[in-house]
Amino acid sequence: MKYLTRHQLLALILGTAFSESTLPAPASGSPYFMDHQSEYVQDATSDRISTVNMIMCFMTALRPDAMVNRGDYVALVDKNQCDSKRKADTGNSGSSSGGSQADYMRAVVNSTRASNASPMQVKIWFENQEDGQRMDIYIRAQVDAAPASGNPFGVFSLNYCGRDAGGVVPGCLFRGRLSATSTGLAFYEDEGGGRTTQLLLNNTGNAETGSGAIRSVQPPGPDVATLFGFNSTHFLRGDGASNVCFSRDRDTAESSVWRYGVYTTSGTRFERNSGFAVKFVGTGGTVYQGYMGYYGLFLPDESGVLNGDTLVKQGSGGSPDTNYTLVKLGGRLTRFTRRVSNLAAIGKVRFTVSAWQFPAPPFANYTAIAGKTFIQSQAANDQVELYWDDEAGTFKATGLQACGAAGCVSSRFVPAQSVDPAVLTSGTMARGFQGHSPALGGEVFVNLGSAAPASTTPVVTREQALVYPGEYPASLLCVNNCVRASQLAPGNLQTGNIFFTGNGQAWSANQVRTYTFSGDLLQDEESNSVITGIPANQLQGTPFQWGIRTGFLADASTLSGGAADLDCSAPSPAGQYCADRINALDAYYVWETGPNHWNGFTALRDGSNAFLRFDAPLNLNYTVPAGAAYGDYAGSSVVLQYNGFGNLWGLPGKCVSPHDNVEVNCSTGNARFVPQFSIPHDLSAGAVTSGASTYYVKWLDRELRLAQVPLANCATLGLPALASFTLPGSEDVQDPSDGTRPAVYIGTKPALTSAPAVIHGVVQ
Repeated sequence: MKYLTRHQLLALILGTAFSESTLPAPASGSPYFMDHQSEYVQDATSDRISTVNMIMCFMTALRPDAMVNRGDYVALVDKNQCDSKRKADTGNSGSSSGGSQADYMRAVVNSTRASNASPMQVKIWFENQEDGQRMDIYIRAQVDAAPASGNPFGVFSLNYCGRDAGGVVPGCLFRGRLSATSTGLAFYEDEGGGRTTQLLLNNTGNAETGSGAIRSVQPPGPDVATLFGFNSTHFLRGDGASNVCFSRDRDTAESSVWRYGVYTTSGTRFERNSGFAVKFVGTGGTVYQGYMGYYGLFLPDESGVLNGDTLVKQGSGGSPDTNYTLVKLGGRLTRFTRRVSNLAAIGKVRFTVSAWQFPAPPFANYTAIAGKTFIQSQAANDQVELYWDDEAGTFKATGLQACGAAGCVSSRFVPAQSVDPAVLTSGTMARGFQGHSPALGGEVFVNLGSAAPASTTPVVTREQALVYPGEYPASLLCVNNCVRASQLAPGNLQTGNIFFTGNGQAWSANQVRTYTFSGDLLQDEESNSVITGIPANQLQGTPFQWGIRTGFLADASTLSGGAADLDCSAPSPAGQYCADRINALDAYYVWETGPNHWNGFTALRDGSNAFLRFDAPLNLNYTVPAGAAYGDYAGSSVVLQYNGFGNLWGLPGKCVSPHDNVEVNCSTGNARFVPQFSIPHDLSAGAVTSGASTYYVKWLDRELRLAQVPLANCATLGLPALASFTLPGSEDVQDPSDGTRPAVYIGTKPALTSAPAVIHGVVQ
């Protein structure tokens, strides 16, 4: 058995705090083998100290170790990659985009060391914005000794304080301290409003044995205390009354990868032209720094950057700056180009289908299994999750995805239910049905052609590409989900009433709407621009928090007979449109708008007024290996999207309980949404393809979740009483923004505007 080391068990408490390489340096020395891998244990205790987990992830992404004695430097960090709660939010189970896009924060960093025998001193000034409030986070870290035998944590201290950047609110909005010595670890955090968290971990006897406690006060709720103890083989957590025992055996732990690198066959990083660092000079000469990429512009909201402003691409390594003109629109048009395969090729891959497409319940005992009637599911526009079982020659329904005021959650059907063939071969569904699957690249259409499904049944998937102004079709015909601009008000977004009357999911000829363009924006038939400026916080908990999208938009110029080209042929009712006719189009379009960076069109024009083009995410095909670790997906083929180093997404997901790490329905309270499986770091099982090209995948950042074992296995591990610990308190915190504390004071944030030297862990 391979038990987790004491160093790795620290990550059970600190999440992403520390990492270690898992492979020796091969002779080739290529990045595929040499790039750093970070591994940590995820546990319910980690959620209680989420702020320090995020800060320590930031520390890794800032690379102060690589910039020692190189002076002040600017770094950009992707906040979403360090936010464990966001990336594992169950709301991501209902979205293909929300959990994958970047959100960059800027920091100024200074890392020094007087000699190899001296401590490393790190000063950090982070700029953050949450819900409209700007904060500067002051961080002072000192590392005196690296982890060693008998001293698994090393010796370090880290103090932080988050202040109102405008200076209106005095003092620290939140503050904390994390420190380690050879005898253990201590953490204290004050979030304001009486909310505090205290952690103490003590070594007892040797580096592989210890105990500790976490106490959390979150008014108006009661105080919550969690106790834990561990030895070289097991970890015990609980409150003395409800305890859980886990094995520290690595072989029995489950893993989930959050970041992957993709490499060429020579072992070099597979680079994409995904974006670059920019700066903007605002009112009064204030300089703002951020990032421009395929999914938009990342600059602080207070920059006030507008369409037509000048952005500067900052040169690095001595290269000159380059000026561009910003084009910023409130919506974007995406083209979906047709690709054809068959059911056998997508066997085992799950996709969702709107309940309203089924003319009757997909299986007989729907109410008992789903917990609601089929009519209720149709009214709520629930999504039924399916996959094709090629051996059984039938579709299996595996769960239900429901979106409402609390967001989108998924539930599982256990066991999976066989779909009634009579349902698929009746009504308009017999012609085919539309679905969605991130693992298949997005849109999916099963073209039944009025025949029973079989291995050879055609399946249409789509490849996406951003459409630039100047390339827009003159007019677009909308046959379903035709968004009405005047309906884009907060109340309507709560209820879903954003479409033309009688349209919504209807596919009737008398509901076809014609859209045109004006000022590079989509215009509805009432000459209103289909855009919204409603802020993100007003869309949280609605089906539109990730954006507002129209239904299919057909280029009118490609239809020789106009909208009639989309008519169903007999025996369907006259004046009805069918998905098979729409999916026969070589391309169709979708317009989207919303509060997120990726919901609008943002681009740069050069001096000749030509658009600067970024690479769209590249579809990569991955054949899932055989084996129990891959579950029902073993042997299937999935489509992943690659948007530059560290950004590979599209794997199917599942939900797990933070209490005992077992798989649960995503509707379960406090559930975590994680990838269904991981791509191994292996030249064979970790290979992906794009056309004739092969690439290798390597995990960069992954969590381990310990396997629960019978409580009797932890019989020798007693939980100490909370009163036996002297927990750290507010008196231990040293404010690095306080000039009266010279030992930790880091000074005023340097007015630095040079090009970022580090972008989320990658030294430029």
